[in-house]
This record gives sequence, structure tokens and C-alpha cells, in this order.
Amino acid sequence: MTPTTDTAHWRNVQRLFDAAIEQPEQSRHTFIDTAAADPAIADAVRRLLALHDDYLATQDVMPGAALVAEAVRSLAQQDERLLPGAEIGSYRIDSLLGSGGMGNVFLATRNVDGRPQRVALKVVPLALRHGRLVEHLRRERAILAGLDHPDIARLIDAGELADGRPYFAMEYVDGERITHYCDQRALALPARLALFLRVCDAVAHAHRRFVLHRDLKPGNILVDHDGRVRLLDFGIAKATDGVVATDATIDSGFFSPDCAAPEQVAGRNTGVATDIYGLGSLLYELLCGCKPFDFAGQARTTIVERILSEDPPLPSRAIVRSDGSWTRRGHADAASLVAALRGDLDLIVAKTLRKPPDDRYGSVDALAEDVRSVLAARPIAQRARERGYRLRCFVRRHRVSVGAAVLAGVVAIAAIAMTVQQSRRAVAARAVAEHERDHARGVVEFLVNAFENASAFKTRSRDVSASELLQSAARSLGSVSPDDTALKAAVAQTLAQLYIRLDMIEPAEGQAQLAREAMAKTPDASSEQRVRQDVIDAELASLASRYRDATRAIDDAAARIAADSSYSDPDAEVRLALVKARTLRLDGHPAEAIAYLRRSYDTLRRRADIQPSRLEPLLHRLTRQLSLNGNADDALELLETLLASQRKRLPEDDPALIPTLQSLGQAYYRLRRNDLAIDVLERAIAGQRKYYGDTYSELAAMYNLLGNLYLEEGRAQEGEQLMREGLRITHAIDTNKRGAALIYDSLALVYRNGHGDYAAAKRFAGLAFAVTPAESRDSLAYTSRTLAETLIASGDYFEAVLYAESALQYMVESCGNCQQVAYLTGDIAYARFRLYDFDGARTRLTPEILTTLRVWTRWPHDVRLHAETVARTIGI
Repeated sequence: MTPTTDTAHWRNVQRLFDAAIEQPEQSRHTFIDTAAADPAIADAVRRLLALHDDYLATQDVMPGAALVAEAVRSLAQQDERLLPGAEIGSYRIDSLLGSGGMGNVFLATRNVDGRPQRVALKVVPLALRHGRLVEHLRRERAILAGLDHPDIARLIDAGELADGRPYFAMEYVDGERITHYCDQRALALPARLALFLRVCDAVAHAHRRFVLHRDLKPGNILVDHDGRVRLLDFGIAKATDGVVATDATIDSGFFSPDCAAPEQVAGRNTGVATDIYGLGSLLYELLCGCKPFDFAGQARTTIVERILSEDPPLPSRAIVRSDGSWTRRGHADAASLVAALRGDLDLIVAKTLRKPPDDRYGSVDALAEDVRSVLAARPIAQRARERGYRLRCFVRRHRVSVGAAVLAGVVAIAAIAMTVQQSRRAVAARAVAEHERDHARGVVEFLVNAFENASAFKTRSRDVSASELLQSAARSLGSVSPDDTALKAAVAQTLAQLYIRLDMIEPAEGQAQLAREAMAKTPDASSEQRVRQDVIDAELASLASRYRDATRAIDDAAARIAADSSYSDPDAEVRLALVKARTLRLDGHPAEAIAYLRRSYDTLRRRADIQPSRLEPLLHRLTRQLSLNGNADDALELLETLLASQRKRLPEDDPALIPTLQSLGQAYYRLRRNDLAIDVLERAIAGQRKYYGDTYSELAAMYNLLGNLYLEEGRAQEGEQLMREGLRITHAIDTNKRGAALIYDSLALVYRNGHGDYAAAKRFAGLAFAVTPAESRDSLAYTSRTLAETLIASGDYFEAVLYAESALQYMVESCGNCQQVAYLTGDIAYARFRLYDFDGARTRLTPEILTTLRVWTRWPHDVRLHAETVARTIGI
């Protein structure tokens, strides 16, 4: 057909359809046969009538709008210009991916530097190339051009056909709708909420660019094979700044009734709250397996009325409507899933689905923050003032029970030790020492009084948690006189340090902020107090992967110590050394970290005011870094000496032995002495659980390491169970993204090497890469390598090279010239070899690398055998 006859054809179809729709239903087909001048026109009109009748009986919430959408879907196949094999610019059409009211989407391919690139090509249907749809597509193209987010399908190219129809090519996402992805993999609620947070992050990014999506439904949110969320289809998106579009009803009903907000259905102004409603509908389905409303078989007027006036049941009450989906959410029965949804999750979903837009969350970030609070067992904003509820959240997060007298005694001893240290100062600094001593006594007195007010003390309960005591102390901080800012700072610093030791990072941040504010009002604060604040700030920044901020605080502390000849607080100096070493390592300077730890240990152990036992944390960090960097023999020598010393002065089950056993386990693992590694790690884990409970990051790390050992010993199922338990712990500690990435890496190994399930391995490797903090170059090296190796195992050599090459620089920074670098270089050589890049493979697989791989690799059937294959084939 020519463009002219195309236009005439569709005008004739429209006229005949308009006439046929007015005829009695029983005589329509006879009328069409009589009135149609062309069989093709008659066939098109019959299709339109069938779609019209079907749609009126099911889902049409805006009169006539969905009719056009469905007509486009049906008639898309008649656009002979875009059949497979047709060319649009540099693209060749492969197939039709789908059709919607806002356009047709084709799978297309073009060559980029000799390599095929697949894209999703969106074009206005030929039948409707004029008018508002053309403007819609141009507007969608403009919106996508302004969005740059890893979870939003990106715009690649744009142009117009010869007949004036606009098109654009966007990233092709080979994935599943998010609900199907979660159900097929039986993801538990925490994993579903984590994916939902990625969607929130993408939508929030669009909002920050003044763009509303307005059609947030599972079909527009895909999860690819690497576990990455991708937000699609901004076809009815609206610009909130008024530049691109200002019509409140410009979508003309091309939204989905299952996720349509009341204001959309009523034709009123849409805004951020509209997308909040769509996110709430998605969250509802992710949580309980069904949609907020069941519209099957209902008339249009009924659907509209229900959306406008009826509140859906809470997710916990909708479980009975679902099809046994609790098993796909990690629950044995409906009752346990109901219990998990009842409370916070019910409240969050209900707030997103409220009818008045102003009653919903004010922003996507506010919604996401409440969801994060659920994952971390923190109070959500709606219930922040409920004291009993907040206490229950603290208890859920930290179940470690300690005797109140012990905790108070530890604080008192630390304060008294500080007082004694201050009294040794020179006569010229005696006034400062007395001032510090007074505040140390004030801290002890304050904490004792605060703990006495805790409910466990009032009832003489012996079952008291550390978190409850600290919460009671934090609440009592307001009772300190506003004029005594130095005491308030000292108390807040003490609480912040204790919270950090309990992995309670959010309350630690809060106390650190209170301490900073009090310090700002204390011009005569001592050097000791200012250094303590610097150390706390550095540790919190390092835990959050803000390494520049950590380094700045570390340098400030070192400068204060150097400037005050009378300074003496060895505890702060030890903590400062630990934080600096950790920051150096994770910021990509492992050799400097090792050298710094050696210098610090040698310097501090000569100090008469520091007991050797207080330096043991420095030895643990030094030996673990030595093990990671290929010096496990040196680490083992130090650890065996330390363990012999500890056993002479400590009982066999003393908790001080736990970190030494953990470090020994890591050294034995690196030396491939698996039996010894398993033995000491199992003892360390038993001690950790006995003394500290089941919620600490150190326990998660030990579970992960022991799980890897079980995997190597052929106990893959036991290893996976340990890793998943470690993952549960890391998810409860919201700042421990690096820990979560390491466990995802290990799970990828389990599925790749233990189960041979490459799809699952890629998913876990992708999750590791996604959650790794960008600032943690050390972690990026290992997660990139795991992803690259998993891609190699599944035959995706091109992508494997990209990830492996990018990881190599980080790996060199992370461990210098250790075996890990040879391991990754061997991966690159093999991937290039499989891509027939023999020169590239030969460049990477040098004789030195090959020798290293022959004498060292934990997986001889993997990297070493690949390297031998390359060497034999290309002659190395």
C-alpha cells in the first residue's frame, strides 16, 4: 500500500466501524458484508467489533480509550512496512515484541563496530500515525533522553520514518515481569522488598527529573537474568515541570485499571502521589500474590466505582484470596505469611493506596525509607512515637543479652581507666585532667541512673538486652543539663561507641550527631574528647563506605594527637589504628594497610600504659589482611603465637579466643588446610553464638567462610544453608552492603560449582555486583571477578571479558601481586581465547601467570584447566 491508499483504507475502516456499531448486534455482520467495498476492510472492522465486545465485558475504565489500544494491538501485524526483515535507519526488524495503546515495540538489530546490538524499537502504528499518539511518542522519547539510571531502560537512538512517524530505540531487556520473576524463584519477603526498593529508586530518579511514570504495573517492570530491575514504558509519563506536558488527562485512559489511581480514573490532576499508588499496587501483589482488586467479569461502571470508593483488604487479609502463594514467599503456611504481613507492611501498603492523594506518602523516598526500616527491623515513620513498638524493633534487631551490671561495669571501668590516665599528665595539664575525671564520673553516674530506669531493672528481670539498656540511656540523655555540654558530648560518645559494637549503626549515627552538636558548644573540650569524636566519625564513615570522609576524620585525629604532647588515651589510639587500616584496605590500598598495621602494632606494644591484650584486635586485622594478600604463612605464625599466649592466661571457652579462631580459620583456608579451618571455625561460631547471639556481622562472615569450606568438601547443601543464614544477618544490618555482596558471591559459587545451575549463579553474581558500594574498590574486584567467571561458565564470553577487564585494576589495587590477580588474569585469557582473540589471550596468559595457576588455585577443574587448554592450543 502507498501512504495515500493506507490513509484511505483506515478512514474507510473507521467509517464502517462507526456505522456498524450503531446497528443491532445481531445484524452487524450482515451489514458489514453489504457495506464493505473491500474484504480487507470488512475483516478489519470485524476484528474491531470483536475487541470492542470483549473489552466492554472486562476492563474498560475509560470510555473508548482501551478500544483504540486493543485495536492497535490487533492491527499491528498489518503494518507491512515493519515486517521482519524491514529496515528502519540502521536497524533491521527481527520480530514484534508487543503492542500497546501507545505504540508497537519491535525487536531490532544493528551492527556497532562489527558486533550486533539488539534494541527494542518503538514506533507509532501505521493506522494511527497522526494526531496525539505521535506527540505521545515524541514526548516519551524526550523523557527517556533525560533519564539516566541503571534500573531504567536507557534510550539509545531516535529518528523518524519517511511518513513522519517518530521512533526510538531503547535498551532491550531480556527479562521477566517482576512478579513472575519472584514467584518462579520462590523469593522470600526480604528479597522481594529488596527488588521493590530498586524500583522505588528508579521511580524516585524519574521524579527528581520532574517525570511521572503513571503506569507502574508488573508488565512495565522487568527483572533480567542478572537480577537487575528495569523500569520500562514511559508512554503515558508526564513532566511535572510543565515543559513537556501540562494536560492532566493526556494519557486518555491508556493506563491499566489494576494499578490506576483514583485521580486517574476520575480524570483529575495527577502527581507524585499517582506513582505512589502504582507502587503500592505493585507491593501489594509482591507481598500477597494477588492484586488489590479483582475486576474479572465486572462492568466498567462497577470497576470505576470500586477504584474511587472501595478500600482494598489489607495484604494480610488478602492471603485467603491467593493461590497458596505463601510457599513462594518462604513461609510454610498461610498463617506465618499473615503474621509477617500484619503490622508494618499492612500499614505501608494501606498508606500508598489511600484515596486522597495527600494522604499517601509525600515522596517515593519516604515510602522506600519505611520499607528499608521493615527490612532492618527499625520503626517505620507511621509508628515512630509508639514506645513499646520501638522497643520491640530494637529487641528484634539485637537479641544479645548481657547482664546489666556487667555492661555498666565495663563502662565504669573504661571511664575509671580514662581518669587514671588523665591523672598521670604533667602538672601543667592537671586542670584538664581533673576536668576529664569529673566528666568520666558524670558519665558513669549518668549511665547507672539511666540503666536503673530501664524496665528490666524495675522488675528485677535477669533477661535484659544490651539494646534495651542503651535505648533507656539514650532516652535519659535529655535529662542532662543543657549547660553541661561537655558531659552531654561524653555520654553521647560513649553510647555511640557501644551502639557501633552492637552493629546498631543508625542509633550510633544519631548519638554521634548529638555529640557533635554538644562539642560545637564546648570550646574548652580536651584533646582526648575531640579525638574520640574524630574516631567515632571515622568509623561510622568507613562502615558506610564513605572513605574520603573517614580519611579526613582520621587525619584530624592524628593531627590533634601530634599537637598535644600530654595526650594520653590509648584506647582511642588503638581504635584509630583499626579504622585507618580498614579504610586503607577497602579504598584500594592493601599494601599500605599492612605496613601501617605493622608500624602501629610495633609502636603501641612498647607503651607501658597499654596491656598486650588490648592490642589483639590489631593483630587480628593484620593477620586477616596478610591471609587475603597471599601471605597466609606469615599470618599463621603470628596467630599460633597469639593463641598459645591466650591459652596460658584464659579459660578454654573465653570469648577473647573467638576472633583468634576466626582469623586462624581464614589463614588455614588460604593455605588449603581445610580440615583445620573447619575445626577452628566451627568452634569460633559456637562461641560467638553462645556469648553474642545470632545477629552480628562477624557471625555472618564466619558462616560465609565455613560455607565455602563445606562447598569445597562436597557439602554444597550445608554450605548454602550457612550462607543464607549469613545473608539473613547482613540484611538485618542495613549498612553492611559489602558483607551481603560477599555472601552473594559465595552463593554464586554454590550454584555454579555445587549445583551446575548457571542461571541461578548469574543471578546471585549480579546481585553481588549490584549491592557492592561503588566506593569499595576492594569489594568491586571480587564481585566483578565472580560475575565474570559465572558468565564464562554459561558461555557469555564477551560480557565476561568486559567485567573481568574492569575488575583487574581493582584486583591489583586490592591485593598487589597476589594469586588472586593471576586467577583473574587466567579468566580473561580464557574468555579471549573463546572469542578467538588468540593474541589477547597470549598477552594475558604469560608464563609467570601460568606457573602461578599450576601451583595455586582452589578450583583446579576451573581456572587451571582452562589455562592449560589455552596454553596447549596457542603454544605457551
